[in-house]
Parts: sequence; structure tokens; C-alpha cells
Amino acid sequence: MKVFTLLYVALLAFFPFALAISSLTDEFIPGDIVSVNRPGIADDREGLVIDTFQDQYGRQIVQVQLDRGEVYRTWVPYVRKIVRKTYYTVPQTPRNYRTVERIYEL
Repeated sequence: MKVFTLLYVALLAFFPFALAISSLTDEFIPGDIVSVNRPGIADDREGLVIDTFQDQYGRQIVQVQLDRGEVYRTWVPYVRKIVRKTYYTVPQTPRNYRTVERIYEL
């Protein structure tokens, strides 16, 4: 029973790291929006991932469509995934206003 408990605790301790490592390996898929840092050019440009593959040296190559006809091929250290989130909030009454109710009786 102690061995099972020890293995269970070790698995729970390693599990978050296993998730982080697995998310680094398959990071880019076609259709993702990415930011490309091109060496020698000061600005980052955003584009759409067209294709991803590994070359003969084991690097993950990403083809990015930057503008209408411009396709740029780069590898993983120069590409960052962009995550955009939209939050919708329900409008609330401001807290610095007072509400006064008047009841008239006839």
C-alpha cells in the first residue's frame, strides 16, 4: 500500500510538468494566428499559419501567410502564438449613484 501511495504522489507531482511539456511540442496548427519576429527587422508582424513540418535538422518549420500573397517560412523560436480573448460584461448601475424610491399613498 505504501508503494502505491508513493507512486500516486509522484505522479501527481509530475503531472503539471507533463502537461506543460506536451503543450510545447505540438504548439502550432494550421489556422492559428501567430506573431513573427523577423531577424533584422524591428517590428513583429501577424499572420495565419498555413503549414507546419519538421526539417532534416529537427526544427519545427512554420509557414505563415503575412499579407495576401506574402508567405514567410520560419522556425519556432521566431514565432509566437497569439491568443485573443473577448469578455462580455453585463452593464451594471454605477455604484456612486443613489437610488431614491418615493411611494405616494392616496
